[in-house]
Amino acid sequence: MNASRRLAGAWITAFILLVLPMGSEASTTAKDILKRIGVSRGICVGLGDATGEMSVELARSSELMIYLQLPRGDDVESTRRAVDKEGLYGTRIFVEKGSPTHIHLADHLADAVVVVDETTSKLREREALRVLRPRGRALLG
Repeated sequence: MNASRRLAGAWITAFILLVLPMGSEASTTAKDILKRIGVSRGICVGLGDATGEMSVELARSSELMIYLQLPRGDDVESTRRAVDKEGLYGTRIFVEKGSPTHIHLADHLADAVVVVDETTSKLREREALRVLRPRGRALLG
């Protein structure tokens, strides 16, 4: 089997098995999220965590590096300050401004994508799969 067929098989597996919807009944604690994504280190994309509380909790409960993307400039600045007070900004948590429809990371880079709230549910599975490495996981709100 050539390399392109193996890669295609890995992506099909990721698409069918590993895109996990969060659902409204799901708990959104860091412990629950970590259990559902099955990843405790690597790169995790966070969308919709406007206060940064979930990102801080995830960083403290794991070895994940969090890339948090928020649509509003005011939220970005206040979240940066809050994360910086916790001593995590620029080392474990990075906060950037961007639309919820496009994640500002390269293809196949993230180990997990987590959508925290309903307002960022505009993210399409296709976009989450674009930034996920093969066998990466996504929790989409």
